[in-house]
Amino acid sequence: MPISVDEKVLPEKSYLSRYMRYVFCNKFKQTIDDYHYFPYKTMDRSENVFKFKMEKTPDLFKTIKYNIKGNPKTSKFDEFMVSSKTTSFIVIKDDKIHYENYFNGYNRDSISRFFSVTKSITSALTGIAIDEGLIKSVNEPIEQYIPEFSGQKIGSLTIKNLLEMDSGINYKEGIFPWTDAVKQYFTPDVKNLVLNLNIGDKIGEFFHYNDYHLHVLAIILEQVTNNSIKSFLEEKIWKQIGTEYSALLTVDSMVNGFEHMESGLCARAIDLAKFGRLFLNKGNWEGKQIISQKWVNESTSADNTNNSPGFFKHYNKHPWGLWFNSGKAYYKYLWWGYKIDDQEYDYFAMGTGGQILYISPRRNSIAVRLGKEWGIKGWWPTIIKEMIDMV
Repeated sequence: MPISVDEKVLPEKSYLSRYMRYVFCNKFKQTIDDYHYFPYKTMDRSENVFKFKMEKTPDLFKTIKYNIKGNPKTSKFDEFMVSSKTTSFIVIKDDKIHYENYFNGYNRDSISRFFSVTKSITSALTGIAIDEGLIKSVNEPIEQYIPEFSGQKIGSLTIKNLLEMDSGINYKEGIFPWTDAVKQYFTPDVKNLVLNLNIGDKIGEFFHYNDYHLHVLAIILEQVTNNSIKSFLEEKIWKQIGTEYSALLTVDSMVNGFEHMESGLCARAIDLAKFGRLFLNKGNWEGKQIISQKWVNESTSADNTNNSPGFFKHYNKHPWGLWFNSGKAYYKYLWWGYKIDDQEYDYFAMGTGGQILYISPRRNSIAVRLGKEWGIKGWWPTIIKEMIDMV
């Protein structure tokens, strides 16, 4: 399967040599353009391109009201988008584009790395594998699919533990070369790294956002499909949802070609909106059931989420802590949930720098925000919710 590189691609000798080169070139500031530094596989677009209808409502997007640390603010909409380093912003309701614009030198054709939005797409692939009987259920121990883990504590983890980020697998965050976040991002051999993981926390007791979970899931998906993740994603989702453009999926190295399913999908904002439409329509695309409605509901709803005291304790001093302790938040199968009330909820995929795909079943709406960085002191999902509620 062809693997491509750009002229900026990092050396593959070791994760440390890659890290040093990346820091030199990029000052370790992850941006939506950093797919240039990694080898990648290309996914073809759909044969039949889907186009949303246009119903722009510019009067609704002249100004924006938002809160920063409880203080109300009002700004001109476009000025806010520019100052917040936003590059793409799209709002869709009832299959009609009410707002679509691009900022800071980007346009509709600009490709961006989605970072952890990729996780939610990996969740969808897991659902498809279960729908097709390739994986029995989320309650299966992972040693059933990765024999190298047989007889080890890690082998008893279930697929659900990976999807809900409560495996207890050791994971140190940070930007320094000895952290797991750096090792897994830059290693030229992800599988070798993953097959030497250890468990530190108690299984199932604490939420710990951990990119290793996605690499383990990717190994399982590769095993059960007897195919590359790129091909599975391309055939089962990307070419099925009317995508207008091809997409890239970064890999660990030219030699190993293992896809980065924690952060590696690189595409255009309008095509990400189509993935959102697939979920908004309960896994159905123009009459064809791509993902079962059961999986869409199970993976995104607020039902059966872990609300036990201390589940999010690792994030009490993290910026996410305010969100987790708000009473509105939940995390389900690699999606972020937003409780509106006892019955209704929105949900979103979110990546480094504020890459967000927001889905609101109650408003039949989708929003996409991509950007060079987070760019504000507030919480993008809340701001996006309020924008959707205006339309």
